[in-house]
Amino acid sequence: GIKDDLYGEIVGAYIASNTIKNIQKLKEEMKKVLTKHEIPTKIIIANDIPLNEAGKPDKKIIRSYLENA
Repeated sequence: GIKDDLYGEIVGAYIASNTIKNIQKLKEEMKKVLTKHEIPTKIIIANDIPLNEAGKPDKKIIRSYLENA
Protein backbone atom coordinates (compact mmCIF):
# COMPACT_ATOMS: atom_id res chain seq x y z
CA GLY A 1 0.00 0.00 0.00
CA ILE A 2 0.87 3.65 -0.39
CA LYS A 3 0.88 5.86 2.70
CA ASP A 4 -2.12 8.20 2.88
CA ASP A 5 -2.94 10.82 5.52
CA LEU A 6 -6.69 10.21 5.38
CA TYR A 7 -6.94 6.41 5.01
CA GLY A 8 -3.58 5.23 6.33
CA GLU A 9 -2.86 3.33 3.11
CA ILE A 10 -4.26 3.29 -0.39
CA VAL A 11 -3.76 0.95 -3.34
CA GLY A 12 -1.35 2.07 -6.06
CA ALA A 13 -0.33 0.54 -9.37
CA TYR A 14 2.78 1.13 -11.48
CA ILE A 15 2.10 -0.34 -14.92
CA ALA A 16 4.60 -0.79 -17.73
CA SER A 17 2.75 -0.45 -21.03
CA ASN A 18 3.14 1.25 -24.38
CA THR A 19 -0.52 0.72 -25.28
CA ILE A 20 -2.54 1.98 -22.29
CA LYS A 21 -3.43 5.64 -22.86
CA ASN A 22 -6.61 6.17 -20.83
CA ILE A 23 -6.50 5.59 -17.07
CA GLN A 24 -10.27 6.08 -16.68
CA LYS A 25 -10.93 3.36 -19.24
CA LEU A 26 -8.44 1.11 -17.44
CA LYS A 27 -10.27 1.68 -14.13
CA GLU A 28 -13.59 0.81 -15.80
CA GLU A 29 -12.09 -2.50 -16.94
CA MET A 30 -10.73 -3.13 -13.43
CA LYS A 31 -14.20 -2.62 -11.96
CA LYS A 32 -15.34 -5.67 -13.91
CA VAL A 33 -12.94 -8.00 -12.09
CA LEU A 34 -11.91 -6.26 -8.84
CA THR A 35 -13.82 -5.18 -5.77
CA LYS A 36 -14.07 -1.44 -5.02
CA HIS A 37 -11.31 -1.47 -2.39
CA GLU A 38 -8.92 -3.36 -4.76
CA ILE A 39 -9.00 -0.72 -7.52
CA PRO A 40 -5.86 1.44 -7.34
CA THR A 41 -6.35 5.05 -6.27
CA LYS A 42 -3.04 6.09 -7.84
CA ILE A 43 -1.93 4.68 -11.18
CA ILE A 44 1.29 5.43 -13.02
CA ILE A 45 1.74 4.18 -16.56
CA ALA A 46 5.33 4.12 -17.81
CA ASN A 47 7.32 2.55 -20.63
CA ASP A 48 9.32 0.35 -18.28
CA ILE A 49 9.65 -0.73 -14.66
CA PRO A 50 12.69 0.48 -12.66
CA LEU A 51 14.89 -2.45 -11.72
CA ASN A 52 17.33 -2.96 -8.84
CA GLU A 53 20.86 -4.37 -9.14
CA ALA A 54 19.47 -7.92 -9.17
CA GLY A 55 17.21 -7.14 -12.15
CA LYS A 56 14.02 -7.27 -10.08
CA PRO A 57 11.42 -4.48 -9.81
CA ASP A 58 12.78 -1.80 -7.46
CA LYS A 59 9.93 -1.56 -4.96
CA LYS A 60 11.46 1.42 -3.11
CA ILE A 61 11.65 3.54 -6.24
CA ILE A 62 8.19 2.47 -7.42
CA ARG A 63 6.68 3.25 -4.00
CA SER A 64 8.40 6.66 -4.04
CA TYR A 65 6.97 7.44 -7.49
CA LEU A 66 3.47 6.48 -6.34
CA GLU A 67 3.69 8.44 -3.09
CA ASN A 68 4.73 11.56 -5.00
CA ALA A 69 2.20 11.16 -7.83
